[in-house]
Amino acid sequence: MADIEKIVEEALLGSIDNLHADKQYDLRKSLAELGVSSLQLVMVVTEVCEMAGVELTTLTEQDVSKMKSPLDIVNIIQKFSQQGEKDDVLA
Repeated sequence: MADIEKIVEEALLGSIDNLHADKQYDLRKSLAELGVSSLQLVMVVTEVCEMAGVELTTLTEQDVSKMKSPLDIVNIIQKFSQQGEKDDVLA
C-alpha cells in the first residue's frame, strides 16, 4: 500500500497549489479540508490510475463518490491494482 500512498501524495502535490512537499499530511484528512475541488479530484484520480496501472474506466461513479480523503483514494485504487495483478497472473 505504501507505493499507492506515495503515488497519491505525488498526484496531490502536483495538482493542488496550497500543498507543500515538505509537510506531512494526515491521509485521513478530508479532501475538502485540504482544499481539493471536484475538478482537482478528477485530475488526481486520473493521474493516480495512470501511475498505478489501473484503467480509469474500471472505477464506478460510486467508487469516486467514496473518495472523501487521500486514504480513501489509496484504498480504492489499491483494491483495483491488486485485482489487476490477479488478472495478469491468470492470463
